[in-house]
Amino acid sequence: MGRGTLALELIGKEKSRRVTFEKGKSSLLKKAKEFSILCGVDTCVLIYGTPAISDRLDVLEIWPPNPDEWKLGTELMKARTSTCKDLIARLSEEEELISLKTLLGHRLESAKKRFEAMKSEKELAALLLQDQTNNIAPNPLMVG
Repeated sequence: MGRGTLALELIGKEKSRRVTFEKGKSSLLKKAKEFSILCGVDTCVLIYGTPAISDRLDVLEIWPPNPDEWKLGTELMKARTSTCKDLIARLSEEEELISLKTLLGHRLESAKKRFEAMKSEKELAALLLQDQTNNIAPNPLMVG
């Protein structure tokens, strides 16, 4: 016979909550240790806010407790920090590129409008010149 489903909500009684926390924490740490041994991988568990140890919610508990075994945790923190910095730098570059692309798009549209206006002016000037040459009588002095 299996266990019934447990409603996922904050346990009302503080004592029950602390007991559940301790049992869950020990199970989690045991699983992390087993996972590390069986799979041959570095494993690190960070538990933030341990009410069983302190009434303060900002207590950080790290497993494995030996700092020599924290290589994964420090590498993970370095990777996250560098990844975040790289991501922020990349986003800044992308925002700058988007701004430049928008600016260039506006300038291109402006240049197209000026080109069309110049083209229209040139066509108009050519028509006026053609009209003037057709309406001008030959200059008697120019005729040889």
